[in-house]
Amino acid sequence: MKHASLISFFLFSWNFSVAQNLILNPGFEEHGEIAGNSPNKDNLKENQVKSWTSPNIGSPDYFNTTTEKLINAYGQAKSHTGNAFAGAVLYGEKKEYREYIMGEINIPLASGKKYNFSMAIALAEYAGIATEEIGVYFSKTKVADKKTALNLKLKPQVRIDSLSKKMTDGNWIIVSYSYIAKGGEKYITIGNFKTDNTTQHVDRNVTKGKLPNSYYYFDDVSLIAVFEPTKITPIAADKLLISPFLENEYTWDTLGIVDNKKLVVNKIYFEEGKSTLTAVSFLVLDVIFMGMKNQPNLKVQINGFTDEDGDSNYNLQLSQERANAVANYFKSKGTESENISTNGFGNTKPIGTDKNINRRVEFIFSDR
Repeated sequence: MKHASLISFFLFSWNFSVAQNLILNPGFEEHGEIAGNSPNKDNLKENQVKSWTSPNIGSPDYFNTTTEKLINAYGQAKSHTGNAFAGAVLYGEKKEYREYIMGEINIPLASGKKYNFSMAIALAEYAGIATEEIGVYFSKTKVADKKTALNLKLKPQVRIDSLSKKMTDGNWIIVSYSYIAKGGEKYITIGNFKTDNTTQHVDRNVTKGKLPNSYYYFDDVSLIAVFEPTKITPIAADKLLISPFLENEYTWDTLGIVDNKKLVVNKIYFEEGKSTLTAVSFLVLDVIFMGMKNQPNLKVQINGFTDEDGDSNYNLQLSQERANAVANYFKSKGTESENISTNGFGNTKPIGTDKNINRRVEFIFSDR
């Protein structure tokens, strides 16, 4: 049977975060005492919602459905998920008046890397105007214009357009767009960056409580790194290079495996003397699982190994149990049982003098 390499095999130069949302406090749930208990809405500009604020002196609103005296001039509204959401005027009766919400990204974005941005938006019940576009601006530093509440005059990299065709009264929709990072971005600013003259809008037929503004709600803001393998680059060594754990991410630097070579991973950790996987191991295993998911015709043999410490029979049993634990994790993610086999070799096949290297898991992939 011809041996295959994982995920076809590719050279990876990408940061993987197990579909980790890089937006801090994405649903606006973490808040200070004022934001959580005050009936006053203008709390984003008071820095009372963790990782969110207003970049200008406009007054975007914070809503939390747990507040008994919640005031909302724009009608009834519920959060998309959880209890909290934000709201902002994007266009209206005041000339060039704009409200924006600015959020923080967990770690700086990688140059040239593709990210998927998404969020839930809803048009307020009493909003008399619907703007056709919402912009998202990525920046390395905080956007700050505390002198005015006017248009920030920035060029958003993401433009969510044709909104009147997507929106229905009071209902949340999810919008999703791709973004290629320039590198180093740590903040996002959401709002209308167009001038009054260039803002496309639609007047709405609101019969009750109509207000002369375009007012949108925001919730569940998300930014996730996209899995993107690049060209195939075989290497001769049975080696997987993984950078040190940093900010919940791994970098898979250079991986390419030629025929009849193994994928050797010594960054899969178990509780001492047990076969229980530790949380950090799931980051690596999820990378491998994604590759298997993309190539469902692969079979995998999972081999477990230990160092030379302890009794040989005990090590043999422990290595088998650890290989089984990895297999069970893949099965729980959806890998078919018939595509997985396991072996435990204990301390019988060291690949070096370093105990950390010998405590490892090997993956051998083959065509069906």
